[in-house]
Amino acid sequence: MRITYLSLCVLLSAFVLNSCTKSEAKKPQAFVRLIHGVPNAPSIDLAPDAKVLIGNVGFGSASNYISADAGGFNIRIQTNGGTSIVTNGDIVTAEGKYYSLVVTDSLFRAKSSVVLDDRNDPPSGKAFLRFFHLIGNGPDYTVNRSGTAIFSNRTFNDQAGGGVGAAYIAVDPGTLTFELRQAVGGSIVTVLPTVSIAAGKSYTLIAKGFVGGTDKQAVALSLITDK
Repeated sequence: MRITYLSLCVLLSAFVLNSCTKSEAKKPQAFVRLIHGVPNAPSIDLAPDAKVLIGNVGFGSASNYISADAGGFNIRIQTNGGTSIVTNGDIVTAEGKYYSLVVTDSLFRAKSSVVLDDRNDPPSGKAFLRFFHLIGNGPDYTVNRSGTAIFSNRTFNDQAGGGVGAAYIAVDPGTLTFELRQAVGGSIVTVLPTVSIAAGKSYTLIAKGFVGGTDKQAVALSLITDK
């Protein structure tokens, strides 16, 4: 009986351990990525509790999506390697949803916003496009596509409020030119010429840099492929 009892204990222990492991593996997951819009910051990391989840994201670019436990976590953003904290906060996430963590303004007054990303496919024969105004010292802007306004009177960081600021519009695919214009007066600030937009894809167009900035900190447009 002693041998039977010990064997049963071993089997029960193995069962409990295996059940716990499976339970941990089945935690609901959300998906997050990092968009770097701080012109005077070096590459940045997403490092909740000082543990790097996303590392070395350069200015004007986005990381790939990574999976993280749904429910929420700390969104500590640090310069690459952890030399200083850029911004710190919290995110609430839902199972199966995708989020962009957008960091913008300047290094010593950086702001972060959480955007819920639409992962639906665009209508047949169309692409999805949205616009993020990430120029901290910039006025309101309008974006023209081949001479026609597609995003009008957009204010700095207005994607942070969700709604129209974070939403996609459906556009015709092709090789396009985008103009960033001042909303008041309509003067052209910068142009992103001959970019390819493919049907069935989703994109984020970002305005980045500083007004008056030079070299890599100059005002510019760049296109990020989302899906």
